[in-house]
Amino acid sequence: MPKFPKIKKIRLSSNFRERKGQVKFIVFHCSSVQSSDELFDTLEGLGLSTHYVIDQEGEIMMCVEPSKVAYHAGKSKWRDSIGESLNEESIGIECIVPNLGQNKEDYSYKMFLAINSLLDMLRVQYKIRKENIVGHSDIAPDRKADPGIGFPWYRMYRSDNVLWYRTKQIVKDKSEEEMLNIIGYDTSDMMLARCAFCRHFMPEEFEEVQDIQYLLDNPYPEYFKPKDFDEYMHVLSAVCYAYEHEGRKKYWFMG
Repeated sequence: MPKFPKIKKIRLSSNFRERKGQVKFIVFHCSSVQSSDELFDTLEGLGLSTHYVIDQEGEIMMCVEPSKVAYHAGKSKWRDSIGESLNEESIGIECIVPNLGQNKEDYSYKMFLAINSLLDMLRVQYKIRKENIVGHSDIAPDRKADPGIGFPWYRMYRSDNVLWYRTKQIVKDKSEEEMLNIIGYDTSDMMLARCAFCRHFMPEEFEEVQDIQYLLDNPYPEYFKPKDFDEYMHVLSAVCYAYEHEGRKKYWFMG
């Protein structure tokens, strides 16, 4: 059995509503502020909220009970999500990191342990599948670049909490759009879907942006195209294989 975290700090937001649907997704965000309290105050003033905030020391603060709807996703889409936002069906987790998460070093080891521990708890409690654990940039690539190219997706995969890929296991005879759709991306704008995929699975395609405000205002490079399109298509087919294969699995906590 996984070891679940102790939530020692609670500051409850006034920005929430009752949840009518089922929780299906977990969305990771990051913010370059000094503390959880600063982020809480900022979100509160903007009429926004998140369920949890994790700081560099690995302290987890709860701001909205996960049974309630928090306002963290905005206009967004992933897989079979309903409506124009994932808010109704998701739990939001904010990480306090410098540099908007552009370096692996931005995510401390203590934070990484807290992320995994919180995921262990939420995945069991709400029966959330690995395919539905995403970053804000996955679900809203036209607006968001967080949790950043430094987010520890691969390390979390090694902890058995998210999906990754093996380069020798690929799907065949599927188009780029079909594969992106199978993974979960909204392909109404293929350039944005391609960009979001690379942020998550091929972060080496992006260079670090020194001006954080510029990155916030310009979350995706104009006319984005992978440096090696053949390599991109190979990785895409490998990720697609992983998501298709995972979709057939049943877990003990899924009922």
